[in-house]
Amino acid sequence: MASPVQLKVCWSKAHRMLVRALSVAAHNIRNIGIVAHVDAGKTTVTESILHQTGQIRSPGRIKDGSTTTDFLECEQNRGITINSAFVQTSWKDIQLNIIDTPGHIDFNIEVERALKVLDGAVVVIDGTRGVEPQTVTVWNQLRKFNIPKVVFLNKFDRETRDLAGSLESLSSAFNVEPLLLNEGIYNSSDELEDITDYEDGNLLSNLLETLALYDDEMEKKYCSYDNGTISKADIVRSMKNVMAKSESLVPVCVGSGYTGVGIPFLLEVITTLLPSSYEVLQKLPPPLHEETCGVVFKSSYDRQKGVVCQSRLYSGRIKQGQRLYNTRTKSTGIVNSVHRIKAGEYQGIDSFEAGEIALLTGCKEFRTGDVFLSDVSPAKNKALAQHCHSTDILNSTIQFSQPLFFCKIEPRSVSQQPQLETALKMMSFEDPTVRAKVNSNGEVVLAGTGQLHLNVIQERLSQEYGLDCFLRSIRVAYRESVIDSFIQTFNDRSISLQGTLSVSPSEGCPSITIRCQLAIPEEFRVQVRRSLMSFQATGPLIGLPLSNVDINLDITSFGENVKEKDILMALKRMVRKAFKDNISMLVLAEPYAKVNVTGPQMAADQIISDFVGRIGSPEYEVSFLQEHQFTFCGFAPLSKLSNYSSDVQRVTNGAASLRSIDLDDYRPLSPPENKALLEGFKSGEIWL
Repeated sequence: MASPVQLKVCWSKAHRMLVRALSVAAHNIRNIGIVAHVDAGKTTVTESILHQTGQIRSPGRIKDGSTTTDFLECEQNRGITINSAFVQTSWKDIQLNIIDTPGHIDFNIEVERALKVLDGAVVVIDGTRGVEPQTVTVWNQLRKFNIPKVVFLNKFDRETRDLAGSLESLSSAFNVEPLLLNEGIYNSSDELEDITDYEDGNLLSNLLETLALYDDEMEKKYCSYDNGTISKADIVRSMKNVMAKSESLVPVCVGSGYTGVGIPFLLEVITTLLPSSYEVLQKLPPPLHEETCGVVFKSSYDRQKGVVCQSRLYSGRIKQGQRLYNTRTKSTGIVNSVHRIKAGEYQGIDSFEAGEIALLTGCKEFRTGDVFLSDVSPAKNKALAQHCHSTDILNSTIQFSQPLFFCKIEPRSVSQQPQLETALKMMSFEDPTVRAKVNSNGEVVLAGTGQLHLNVIQERLSQEYGLDCFLRSIRVAYRESVIDSFIQTFNDRSISLQGTLSVSPSEGCPSITIRCQLAIPEEFRVQVRRSLMSFQATGPLIGLPLSNVDINLDITSFGENVKEKDILMALKRMVRKAFKDNISMLVLAEPYAKVNVTGPQMAADQIISDFVGRIGSPEYEVSFLQEHQFTFCGFAPLSKLSNYSSDVQRVTNGAASLRSIDLDDYRPLSPPENKALLEGFKSGEIWL
């Protein structure tokens, strides 16, 4: 009979063999996201992929509300994607885990947290318009998470397609060289019938010439190209090498999601050029390769199952009853059940393995962004957690957008207010950009990222919770800022704490810099930063978040054997006193938005006239394009743009359309505006 030591060694070997087998299986998995500007056609492309791979009999249509991934009633009614949706299919023995993401800026959190767990992405661009504002947003998010990408120029079945313009917009917007891999084949009626790929004609010559400039191995082969020494495998290998080294080259293919032409070629590009889950696993520290390691990218509350966690597993295997260790909370949770996800449906399974995405129940303390491990022992958990925290793939931060609009929300009956508060609490658990609180008058105040966001919340309350509610007085969310710099020294003799606080106006997001001339633990430095961030969340004027402010803290000394909590409390007092002493430097700031309008040139004058009348002295520029079209880009206070989309349609008789309204910056109010608004807040005439 084997001894306990021998059994332990045998189990360890078997465990390592299992992990290696799971890693091999991950070679055949691609976790990809479909991202785009609103109305570029990404959901239609997703439907076409599911159809071409045999997952569905016929592609659903947005106008019919029959698409697989738009499963919420409000998505089907509005014809837009609101929630990221996960579906699974396969192409030539490659398993494709696809996340279809929203294209509207109000639901950008769904994009942000989905990108955290992707191996690669398909950026869908409307081939009749080229790069649009939200294209830029999602591209920057892909860069943030270092996700390889390919571009699909959609709608090439339309007469208004513009290949040269779309490629030029890609090049100028992102400083990249588009690598065109296919072209459309059109019949005598200018209908898209098929595509020709890079193995034919001029495309191959241009492709090889471009790759030779970026890849040394291809350069050598290209010099002897006349001898026919370059195979398709050589070209694929070269493209992958270049994509791995830089973002300078971006593969581009064209087609039509609506007709399905070009979708099989897109699938070939996805499965050959985008990395497998195994390749992503190799970027993790080796000690994590032989353990169970994954990330929760979306936690929500299900009224039947409780807390549910959509999770990506990088290594190992998870099964029902397994105990997992949360590296953030340093606590454990037991997996009650494991489910495969198909859009809005769940299917129970025994386990899921490295490279896959599934839903877990039972881990009540797990939240969006949490990294988990198999629970081994306290010492090993701590050591493995340190590896997780040092890895960009696992430790990259999910940015939650701050609310831009808020309003009072009232149920039809006062007796339903407790139900409303509970429903909003559940919705904010799933979507942290939904904020709700009860003000001093007992009224529920709801905040969201945009007017569309608030309207969708109202619809979902009715459809999913049976609560018909009214939105009252939608307002923009102001911030607090500073108009000039100030410096203040501090000295708390009770704990010998000394240092300097400097505050200055900045552009963009607020920042915090902490310098310390003493050797202090990194964990304490993190606690100091969190303390200052909590101060930023409730500014000193009337409790609104601070924006466009840089805070620099320089700690020069503190006493020996002083408890960390005493230092943190003293720093909070010092910072609050510094702002109070310089209260004249503080001012309210209002959100400014960047708007983009497109339409025929004959509608340009109406748009300009309306914008000038609305704003007074606006900033804008107009560009006149081919095909007698124009684009209008303007900057204005968000408070002046209520119902702007409808107004664009009205003043141009439906000729022009609003393409986007994006938050640009927060700008200080003028002294008279600032005084009036502060008095309104303090008197209660303007409510928070």
